[in-house]
Amino acid sequence: MAYWRGFKQYAVDLGLKVRGNLGISASQRLDVVALAAHYKVPVLSFDQIGCPLEALHHFTVSRWGKVSGYLLPVDGQLAIIYNPMHPKQRIRATISHEIAHLILNHEFRVLATGDDGCIFGDKDQEDEAGWLGAELLLPRDAAKRAVIDGISLGRLSEQFDVSVELARWRTNICGARKILQRARRY
Repeated sequence: MAYWRGFKQYAVDLGLKVRGNLGISASQRLDVVALAAHYKVPVLSFDQIGCPLEALHHFTVSRWGKVSGYLLPVDGQLAIIYNPMHPKQRIRATISHEIAHLILNHEFRVLATGDDGCIFGDKDQEDEAGWLGAELLLPRDAAKRAVIDGISLGRLSEQFDVSVELARWRTNICGARKILQRARRY
């Protein structure tokens, strides 16, 4: 993905602004349900939207890993629909990702459907929402501070209630390791 010039810094700034609007700092855990409520977006699981049993079984058992969630019009407004069979941290990431689409004013549309599910939006919008969603959950500055302070990935993931994989990604891309390596050389 080639983000538009300045997007990553824009996401950092926007993430801090959103967190500020919720009254939390970059070092505090984000309550994704409160985030959704702030944007007046209901959060519902597949089993709460009246899916036929066959469809519910398909998404939560047969193909449980294929669809994490999406934004759907429900009763005249957009709602976040998530897969209740996923681990808590993945559900949190899904909610944050979907809210990021709204924050970024992404166009709502379905591009393709198939055996693997639906693709919503376009690749660039998905990547942008993925980046901002992760920034909302684990801000760059918090990831940087964790690396500098030598906080383990396990402890960081617990503090922010994210997966270890997300914590690893955020600490790898924050630049702190390179800063520490350069500092040790001098």
